[in-house]
Amino acid sequence: MRGFDAQLDISQQTAAADREIVRINTIGFKGGEYAITDVYQAQLLVQTAEAQTITLQQSIEQTENQLSILLGRNPGPIVRGLNLVDQPHLPELPAGLPSALLERRPDVQQAEQALVAANANVGVAKANFFPQLSLTGSFGAQSTALSSFLQGPATFWAVGGGVVQPLFEGGRITSGYKLAWAQRDQAELVYKQTVQQAFGDVSNSLVGYRQSRLYRIKLQEQTATYKETARLANVRFMGGYTSFLEVLYTEQQYFTSELSLTQAWFAEMQNYAQLYQALGGSWEQ
Repeated sequence: MRGFDAQLDISQQTAAADREIVRINTIGFKGGEYAITDVYQAQLLVQTAEAQTITLQQSIEQTENQLSILLGRNPGPIVRGLNLVDQPHLPELPAGLPSALLERRPDVQQAEQALVAANANVGVAKANFFPQLSLTGSFGAQSTALSSFLQGPATFWAVGGGVVQPLFEGGRITSGYKLAWAQRDQAELVYKQTVQQAFGDVSNSLVGYRQSRLYRIKLQEQTATYKETARLANVRFMGGYTSFLEVLYTEQQYFTSELSLTQAWFAEMQNYAQLYQALGGSWEQ
């Protein structure tokens, strides 16, 4: 939203400045100093800025309506915060950020807890192999179940595939044990993939933020150059050393560069927010 606002401000200010150029050129034309083409070319500048203003106003209002609906409100304006370039952020991130920060990410925590639960399920499945029977009968005597168990392992245990189980379970305990291990292995794989994805997110976000910041700085330098070029072109035109066509060309370049600069600011802040998210909420331990 703030990216649109910044571009709208630039377009409105540019349109106002270009209208002043039209006024000056019109006076010069009526005084016989300028050609009618100088007036027309100045009007082109105004029309370009005004057209951009109309497009941006449409985008702003539609975005405000969408945000209002997402907030459960009727479509309408959205209260603004700080300007795009005034949003607080660190130009350079602290060195030595520990990878332990990623343990706070919700996806990592979810995968970790799923692995813990799967390990616990293996323990439960393994515990099912332990015979569950009554040790005593009436009057504290040895129970029939215990007597049968002590008569010999052949009546209770069966050996197969390296797993021992009560015969009367018919393989149910073994199947449950194998299933628990398969689910545990799956949970481990998901956990490893989630951690790898977390590290990948951080890597991409670090690259994205650094490069988008460098790109914005270069566009800032370029915009400053275009601004000075446009100023000198106006000076040359007012002094009669060049045609207004040069002014038209440099002013259009300056206007386009200003709009691109606001988009670069927006991209930089987006990458900053993505890095914040990738690190699990911040870079403070």
